[in-house]
Amino acid sequence: LQPAKVRFQVHEYVRLKTLMMQEEDDEHLQQLQHLHGRELGYLTADKSNDMSVNSSLDRAIRLSQQPALVYMYLKYKWAIGERKGAFQMIEMFANDYSSKVGFDLRNPEAFADNIDARALDSHNGHVDAADDARTIHLLSRFYFKRAEWLVNIQQTAKMAQEARAKAGLGTSDESYSLRQGSRTSAGARRSRRGSVLAGSSIGGMTVSSSGLALPGDTIIMSQKEQDAEYLYKLQGDRIEESILESYRAATVLDRKWYKAWHSLALQHYVETQKYDEEHSSVTADIIERHVVPAVHGFFRAIQLSKSDTTLQDTLRLLTAWFNYSQHESVAQAVRDGFSSVSIRTWLQVIPQILARIHIKAE
Repeated sequence: LQPAKVRFQVHEYVRLKTLMMQEEDDEHLQQLQHLHGRELGYLTADKSNDMSVNSSLDRAIRLSQQPALVYMYLKYKWAIGERKGAFQMIEMFANDYSSKVGFDLRNPEAFADNIDARALDSHNGHVDAADDARTIHLLSRFYFKRAEWLVNIQQTAKMAQEARAKAGLGTSDESYSLRQGSRTSAGARRSRRGSVLAGSSIGGMTVSSSGLALPGDTIIMSQKEQDAEYLYKLQGDRIEESILESYRAATVLDRKWYKAWHSLALQHYVETQKYDEEHSSVTADIIERHVVPAVHGFFRAIQLSKSDTTLQDTLRLLTAWFNYSQHESVAQAVRDGFSSVSIRTWLQVIPQILARIHIKAE
């Protein structure tokens, strides 16, 4: 760890310790003893104490004035499986920090217009501006992580739905029941000829002791799957839009972050491919909403990359260009992007370009 980061963690730990010592609850004092001598960023509480420790830490973190500590703790919560709580907290903190710096998720371009002036004030040594600059930098990470988690939630929920459909359990809440608890005992795992092994896993779900995945049977879903389905339903039909707006927010808040631009462009590219597969063609609306932003995003990502490992970005850019260049807005986006990247970008894809020369657009 860098010295400054260590000092920051020690300072924040002392502040949290002081706050928690003011609590009269013995549980909080025991937690402090458990945390004593550990860096807050590397909590390794025993499983038996996880719930009480994390509950107390949640209350303390909500009072924190350090976005870096909050971000680190939320990543920790997600990693240990407390995904519902981590996601709800990251949305709460992202909204709070956005209000603090005047960022509107639904209108990020308005914030981009005055971000240069903020950077200049920070460079000139204005204390408030420097503090805002640090918050803005971390806020980009909050929104980026929110988008990543939404992608994970969407994938996990869809996999669970597909698993239920394959098992003949349907996809509605009424066609199956959820039961938390331990796996079935070893005695219930005796196999049956021609049937699913009782207690075995189908797409991450455990079949009941009846040994058959039939409608009405009880299945056991992991906490990860239950949290994913809860959050997926909470987002509703806006989940794709929420993913894109979060990635877009990350690019506005940190305009020189390769990872944010790459992820935004890739998500637009995925949405385009998905629509194309479902409808065999794309509409003018999809071109403007997804293809053009994907082209801009890939060019920006290639420009910002500090290594030559941009082959996948370049190949996806070529795919968008070759497939949709008959649309003027796409062709113009490609023309605009050519001057922003090095000529070496195209050397690694010469075979693909040569293969396309004699192919006419459909």
